[in-house]
Amino acid sequence: MGRKQRTELQRLLIGDTADSVARRSPLPCLFVPAGQGQCTRLLAALDGTERGHSVLLSSAAFTRHVGGRLRAVTVEPAYENEVGVTRMPTGRSTRLAESIGQLRQRLDLGAGAWDRQPRSDREALVIHRGGVVEEVLREVHDSSAEVLVVGYRRGGPAGVIEAGSVARRLIHEAPCAVLTIPL
Repeated sequence: MGRKQRTELQRLLIGDTADSVARRSPLPCLFVPAGQGQCTRLLAALDGTERGHSVLLSSAAFTRHVGGRLRAVTVEPAYENEVGVTRMPTGRSTRLAESIGQLRQRLDLGAGAWDRQPRSDREALVIHRGGVVEEVLREVHDSSAEVLVVGYRRGGPAGVIEAGSVARRLIHEAPCAVLTIPL
């Protein structure tokens, strides 16, 4: 489905087709901005939850289908008292990296399908710290991703109540195509 860039005010006043479709669809939805040609470099934004694991599996399936390359990112909170301190990944990120490592071994996505060729499970996942939307968008830019894959909650009201949704903000702010996976 095509996607237009709109301001928050425009989305509030005239509605938001992309959000409406993503909230109602039981199937993954691919939203592509005008003029985009390729959809082979994928970035899966993962939160480490069991429900979010479906985003990883769907990302792998889409990567295999398009013959693409996959990268995974997660964002941990940043705390003011951590400035200049070596940061260890949280237990959630460690388990997520292990899950990605197991998936890499179990699924044959083809040669070079993983954007990073890690030496360990921990290296299979890009971990950022800070605001989720800002850090995911930074990784979209840094990795030159053509498709951002995110989990999207189905149902619920549209508009102001959902305005703070991470997935909703990513649909509108990502400079690339966005594949929503229903949660």
